Formats: sequence, structure tokens, C-alpha cells
Amino acid sequence: MSLLRKREKNSSRRVESSIDRAVPTYTYHNFRNEREDLSSRDMSQVDSGIDNVNRSQIIILLEKFGLLVIAGIIITLFASIVYLSNSSNVKIIGNSNNSLAVSFKKQLQINADKLLSSSIMNSNKITINSNKIASQLEAEFPVYRSITVSLPLFGNQPIIYLTPSTPSLIVTTTNNQYLVNEDGKVMVSGNAINIKFFTLPHVNFSGVMQVKNGQQIMTPTEVQFIQTINFEISNRGDKISSINMPQGTSELDVYLSGEPYYVKFNLENNDPRQQAGTFLATQHYLKGKGIVPKQYIDVRIDGRVYYK
Repeated sequence: MSLLRKREKNSSRRVESSIDRAVPTYTYHNFRNEREDLSSRDMSQVDSGIDNVNRSQIIILLEKFGLLVIAGIIITLFASIVYLSNSSNVKIIGNSNNSLAVSFKKQLQINADKLLSSSIMNSNKITINSNKIASQLEAEFPVYRSITVSLPLFGNQPIIYLTPSTPSLIVTTTNNQYLVNEDGKVMVSGNAINIKFFTLPHVNFSGVMQVKNGQQIMTPTEVQFIQTINFEISNRGDKISSINMPQGTSELDVYLSGEPYYVKFNLENNDPRQQAGTFLATQHYLKGKGIVPKQYIDVRIDGRVYYK
């Protein structure tokens, strides 16, 4: 009996000790730490989620408003490039010391600025009709042979280039005098300038009452013809008092100072130098013979000379 009891006691001890070893001991301190760890992990996950949401929202906003900002910048740059001022920059090319061209430059700029301001279509480089503006200015200011309106690539001020006409003749009608350029167009009337300052051949238009500025009253060939005749005769020492262009004919009548006769030339002849040479040779021959024509010397037909 006593042996049995001892064995029971020993087994019970072994069971208890095994139980003690198998079951862990929990304390309030450990449980609290685990909760705090879990809570901190949850909070960090929440914060991370919020950060991700904020980042995505920022990215979305940047995508939306960033494109708008970029588009706005592009539009602004484009508008600044194509925008045109209604104040022009006028430049004379070629002979910038041409007094006649310089005297009309200021008024041309005023008129050009009015044309630029007259339509909203002229406020940008895309819709402006620069050729039309140039044509209008050429019609108003025939003292310039050509006018070009240039649009700068990066600037905003239109540049107007003026090529001055060359005064070639002084034409006298019944009522007025006019400067005519190398193209045979009327540049300006004697009412606007003092024509006496121009040393040019004088041509009388018989029977013509009045002409307009910019009007084509003779061909470039006729202008050149008259200039050549004037040079060849003046170069030989004879002084031309006047030149008449009878209307409706191809005749050119040249009067010499101190001579009772005039010389008939043919404007349709392509060689004015030859006609001038024929006249000068005839004049020299007649003087050698002591003959002075009382009315005219006619060299209009090649190879023939008539005098009266």
C-alpha cells in the first residue's frame, strides 16, 4: 500500500510538471505589447493608404491642370508670335536721301497705320492681306515705284519698304505741271511741290486739261526716248527750250533755243539715238550751206530727212 501511494504521488508530480511545461504563462504586459504592435501596424497601413490616395489625387490634378497650363502657355506664345501692331515701321530702300521720297514718308506712315487699324483682320499675321495694303499705298503715293509690306517672324511691327521712283520728266498740261517717273506715271503735281527745283526735260501735253497722280500718261519707252533725245542734243551744245507731244500721234516736236524751226521725231522708232544723230548731221550740213529752215526738220523716216 505504501508502495502504491508513492507511485501515485510520483506520477502526479510528473503530470503536473508536464502540464507546467506545456501551458505558457500569459501576462498583461505581453498582451498589451501585442495590441500596441497591432495598432501601430494598422495605423501605419492607414497612413500609407492616405498617402497613396493623396499622391494619386495630386497626379490626377497635375494631369488635368498641367495640360491646361501647358496649353495656355502654348496659346499665349502663339498669340504673341502672330499678333501684329497697328503701328508700322517705314523704311526707304535704295536712295534714302531722295528728298521727294523722304518728304512723303511721314504721311505714308500715317495712312498705313490707319489701314492697319481699319480691320481686325489686320491684327495678326495669319489673316492680314499685306499685298492689298501695299497696293492701296502705291495708289495713294505714286512717288514710290514699289511698296512692300513685310511681316517679321518674331516681331509684331509690320515693316513697310519703300522704293522711290525716279523723277524723269516735267509734264505741263493746260492747268498744271506734274513730275513723271521712269514708268511714265504721274508722281505728284506742282501744287504739292516746287517743281522748279528739278532740272528735267519739260514736255507739253497739248490739249490735255488735267491728269491725276498715279495716272499712266506715257509708256516707259516714250520716257526713255525723250530722255535720250534730250541728252544727245544737249550734249552737242544745243539747248532745248521745249518739247511737245501732240495727242493722238506718235510725233515728238523738239524746239531749240535761238532757232526758228523745230525737229520732228518719231516716238514709234526704236532707236532715238539714230534719229538724234540724223538731225545733228543734217543741222551741221545745212549750216555749212548757210541754210536755215524756217519751220521744221523732219527725221521721222529712217534714211530720209525733210526740212522746210
